[in-house]
Amino acid sequence: MKRCSVFLVVVIACLWCGTGHSADVSVSADLNQGYVWRGMTFNDGLVLQPSIDASLPKGFGINVWANMDIDDYDGAMDDDEFSEVDITLYYSLEAGGFEFGAGIIEYLYAHQSTEELGALPGTREVYVSVSRAIIEGVSATAEVYYDFDEVDDFYAKLALAYSATISDQLGLECTGSIGNIGTDMSLGEEGGLNEFTLSATLSFSITEALSVSGTLGYTDSLDDDVLPDQDVDAFGGINVSHSF
Repeated sequence: MKRCSVFLVVVIACLWCGTGHSADVSVSADLNQGYVWRGMTFNDGLVLQPSIDASLPKGFGINVWANMDIDDYDGAMDDDEFSEVDITLYYSLEAGGFEFGAGIIEYLYAHQSTEELGALPGTREVYVSVSRAIIEGVSATAEVYYDFDEVDDFYAKLALAYSATISDQLGLECTGSIGNIGTDMSLGEEGGLNEFTLSATLSFSITEALSVSGTLGYTDSLDDDVLPDQDVDAFGGINVSHSF
């Protein structure tokens, strides 16, 4: 109940910020075939994933993201229920050609379980990130997450992204990443290289504030002893986003 109250307070704060001029607010919704996170399958069916983001002054911001399971993943969760809500408080800074980020994430789970873990308790992570443009259109990002609550272990990711403007309204982004995970956080018997993910997103700007996009991706284990074979490798979906 306490965590649900925190969630409501953050949502209200985001909406309140959006009524003034002190924050840039965007809302979006993804309809995806499959929910895959860090290579792990949380649902192999349809999911709806709405979010709201408020960028506050001086680099601070708040993001609230949720997952609704339209399909029930063979009875592992209830369909048409919000199985997860993530609340992120973050800070970003640009300096010397680098973009630095840091934040804390609250994971709230309900009606969600996995075959390996059973029912999932809520937990918390802190993270740091750094990214830099390498050449025109290509950037590299490194991220490290540390769960200091239920798991007490880390996850790290390296990614390369290529962005191209096809026309005034059409854009393309291709991303490749690899993840490394600690033993206590992995689904296997060991920690180490966890998964690789490749994705491509085509976006179309309807107006300056409204856009739609489509994503196709593929992910797979890098070591079966770290991440056992999962139900979903290929995934994809569509997104609608509006900024204020």
